[in-house]
Amino acid sequence: MKTLRAATTISALLLPFLLFCSGCTGDSAFVDFQFNLNPPEVKGRQVTVNGGVGVPVERIQWEWGDGEMEKHHFFPLSHTYKNPGKYEIKVMVFDSKNLSATRTVTVDIK
Repeated sequence: MKTLRAATTISALLLPFLLFCSGCTGDSAFVDFQFNLNPPEVKGRQVTVNGGVGVPVERIQWEWGDGEMEKHHFFPLSHTYKNPGKYEIKVMVFDSKNLSATRTVTVDIK
């Protein structure tokens, strides 16, 4: 019985954090971002990523997988890689409460 109470107490303590966390990341259960990425368009070493978000967002942050990062650019956005290789592109959208959702896509630059 004590184990059940401890688990219940921990859940009760975490619930407010989960509901009101202002710095939460990942797909939020409380904000449906309706966020998608289209397959990237690759021309040589230049990649263009397009997509959409179904709710108002404050900013979009891009990590290109080569150490380059851009903030506040909306869709579409292009990036040119210096070297061939496989890169994971991470796109994060943030709402006015700083809740976020992240999508990734991999590109193979020849």
